[in-house]
Formats: sequence, C-alpha cells, structure tokens
Amino acid sequence: MFKKVSNNRFLIIALLVGLMTSIALFKGDYFSHHDDLQVMRVFEMRKCLIELQIPCRWVPDMGYGYGYPLFNYYSATPYYLGALFSFVFGYIFSVKLLFLTTIVLASVGTFLLVQELTTNKYAALVASVFYIFTPYRALDIFVRGALAEIFALSLIPLVLYFVFKGLKTQSTCSKVGTTLTLFALLATHNITTLIFVPILFVWIMLFMNKNNLSILKYVALGFLMASFFILPAFFEKDLVQTQNLVNLDLNFRGHFTTLKQLFWDRSWGYGASVVGDKDGISFQVGTAHWLTGVIALLLLLVKQAKRETLYLPVVFFALFVFSAFLSHAQSAFIWERVDIMKYIQFPWRFVGFASLFASFLAGYIVLVVPKRSIKVICAVIILLIVGLNINYFKPERYVVTNDTLKLTGESWELQQKAAMLDYLPITALEPREAAYLIPEIDSGVVANFIKNSKSFSFEVDVQEKALVTVPIFDFPNWQVNVNGEVTAINNDNFLGLISFEVPAGKSVVGGRFGDTKLRTFANALTLVG
Repeated sequence: MFKKVSNNRFLIIALLVGLMTSIALFKGDYFSHHDDLQVMRVFEMRKCLIELQIPCRWVPDMGYGYGYPLFNYYSATPYYLGALFSFVFGYIFSVKLLFLTTIVLASVGTFLLVQELTTNKYAALVASVFYIFTPYRALDIFVRGALAEIFALSLIPLVLYFVFKGLKTQSTCSKVGTTLTLFALLATHNITTLIFVPILFVWIMLFMNKNNLSILKYVALGFLMASFFILPAFFEKDLVQTQNLVNLDLNFRGHFTTLKQLFWDRSWGYGASVVGDKDGISFQVGTAHWLTGVIALLLLLVKQAKRETLYLPVVFFALFVFSAFLSHAQSAFIWERVDIMKYIQFPWRFVGFASLFASFLAGYIVLVVPKRSIKVICAVIILLIVGLNINYFKPERYVVTNDTLKLTGESWELQQKAAMLDYLPITALEPREAAYLIPEIDSGVVANFIKNSKSFSFEVDVQEKALVTVPIFDFPNWQVNVNGEVTAINNDNFLGLISFEVPAGKSVVGGRFGDTKLRTFANALTLVG
C-alpha cells in the first residue's frame, strides 16, 4: 500500500493542490452563480430515471411548467451522473459534487497527459496545477455556474491522454479509455464538442501512422455510443427555435475579448458579458500561465533542444495562440464566414482552450531548469500560481437554502421559467404565466389529471364533442389515445399546446412522449456501440 502511494505521490500532490479550489464549494448551503438551473436539471433528470424515460429528452416542469425537450439538445452526461448522486446526497450537494468531479477529472487528466508526453512527473505536476488554477475555470464554476462547459473542458485532457496512449501502445486500457472518455465528452456540451473535434483530429494526425490506425475504430466507437445525443441534437435542431440561441445578447459579435482582457487585466467580477470592453467578468488567460508557457518555449529553443522535444511545445503554443486569436475581434472575419460558429455564441469561450494549452506548455518549464534545483523551482512555481489565483475560486455570496426551499415556492417558479426560450418547440409561443393545473375544455368535467416526464392521463366527461387542450407543449412525438384509439393532435392554439377532440360522453385519455425515427435510429446506434 505504501509503495503504491509512493509511486503515485506526484499525482496525489497534484490532486490535493487542485482540491484547494473546491473548498469554497462546501462552505455554505449553496452559492450564487449565473446559470442557477443546475439543481432543477438534476431534479428533472432524476424524474426521467425514476419514470424510465431513458434516454431522457423531455422535462415536464421547465418551460414554465409546459415542459420542453431540454435533454434532447442540452448536456446529458453530468446530469445523469448528478441524478445518480441525488439518490444518496440530495440535489444541492449533488450539484456541488458535480463541480468537484470536474476538478478531479481535470487534475488527473492533465497530470497523466503531460507525464506521458514528457516522461517527467515534475512537468506533469506543474501543468496539472496550472490548469486547475486557470482563471477561466474559476469563472465557469463560481461566476457563470457553467457546469456543462466546465465538465467538458475537464474531460479534454483525459481524451487526449487516452488517444495518445492508444496511438503509442495500443493497449486495451487506452482503447477502452478513448471510447468512454470521448463518449462522455460528446454527450456533455455541444459547443465544446464543436470546438474540440477539429483539435482531436489534428491530435490524431500528429501521431498516427500505418501501424496504429486501429485507434480510429475506438474513436468511431465513442461517436457511435454518443449517437443517442449528438444525432438528435444536430439533426432535430429545426424542431426548436434555435434563433433564440444566437439572437440579441447571444450574438457572437458583441462578445469578443481585447488584448488587455486576455493578457494583462487581473480584475475580477461577477457581472455580465456586454458589448465592448466594459464586461463585468474576467476573460483573462492568466498572466502567470501564458508568461510561463512562453518562457518555457523560448528556453527550449535557446537550448537547441532535440526536434522531438520541441515538437509538442510548438504545437501547444500554436493552439494557444490560435485559441486566443479566435476570442479576439480581429478574428471576426472567420466567425462571419463559418456559419456554424454562431452557435458558439461567445468568442471568449476560446479563452478556456487558450488557458488549457498554456497550462500544458507551462509544464515544459521543468525540462529546462537544472535538475539539482527542480524541486525548489517546482515548489516556487506552484506556490506562485496558487497564491495569484486562489482568490478567484470563491462565489460572490452564499445562499441559505436546502433542497425543499430550492424546489418549492418562488424559487421553483423562477427555475421553471428561466432559460425558457433556449429550446422552445418551433410551434410554441413564450408563456407569460405558469402552466394551468388541468387540461382546458369549453364545457365538461376533467378529472384525475396526472402528468410525468413521459406521459399524461385524465378522464373527461362532456355532453357533446369538444376540444381539449393539455398544458403541455406539442413536440414530436407526443401521441394521444382517447378510449384506446390514437387521435390526431392539433397545436393550432395560442401557445402551441397539445389539443385534440374528444367525443360526447365519458372518455379516458392518455398521452405518451415517444421517439421520432431519427431518435430511434440514434438510440439503436448507441446500443450497438
């Protein structure tokens, strides 16, 4: 046991130092952040699991209570994990554990990757600490509360590690790791996937030769397993009002960074991203991060290192520069020409990638310091980066609450209607009031209305044929049965809700949310994977 700990002491140190950034997560009941829907999403995903809507696509309580297809398009992986956590830890603590998980993933993944690339544990330790302490990670956790994005960014080092390991050794562990980590990443955050996939294929091309082509099978397998999520998210985007994701304050043109914000400004805030350079939040790469990385590269060049030693630092530097460039207004011509980039929304998202590659590059500083001084220099560098950035890793304020308070009353209603326009069905209109409690009918009696994540049912008694409107947005493929027979749905009403006719007399009505042909096909591909 002691020998195992000793052999992995550098990784343990990296993890322990990284966990310092999680202390503020557990100080209060909860903490303020922009995207205060994490508890609600875990709650909705848990409903799906309990009611066996797997994979989860439709959430019944959001969209102001009318429901909408959140998980057909939005991050799946962390919320499945959070729902499982919630059975033991409750909702709020599970959200904290999810943010903690990102710290562990990023710390371990960066350490393993840089150790594999440099065969130097000190370099791996420095790179791991640098990445965990990037200001952008503090921004995502404690300011924006962007769980999906930080989860995806934390998986990237592990994906790169397993792919590199697979190209190098073709071991079973690396192949399985490639498939599972890529699958998890692809099902986590569409925007990060959009940015990362080109980088992944560049990474593969750097090391691929005719003897290690088999790794491509495991990359393809990762895509195959994530089909249940990525295919509907892309090919069914026209079923929701995607213009809401790129209009007004979400238009990329208003969210470029400046050189000062990227490289020199160390101010911090909990406000919003606005047009111009008066943002209330920070978009810094980290002064110590990029300076250390650049110094490491320059020293490697001065020492006339071997080509194989310089190869990867130059690649990381190029990726760092390009990522920073894409966050800056000078790259606007690229954004204007590549139409799909508008869905990235905020060019400053590339700061997260710039910080990642700067951290990898910073680890190489260890390769150019005297071996007799390596321990002292590593300790000084780590203390410096921790001291410079630890104060970013805390929330603006703590919130006194618990699961019950968070999911009832005014707090519940705020979460129901928040982010409502993101995935509103194309036939729906934004509601101004919460969904009514029972179906509407011109004349007659409705009884025993029950609604869950994938179905609804009720009884109705009318004197003559009547139109019934259920307080649920219509979306493919809701199917309604009246007295055991499928009936036509009409969404031609004020909000785009499910409407249909019932015959005179007493009727038993049931509705069920089903899969489109594409979703069925995507689910099948995942099962095959």
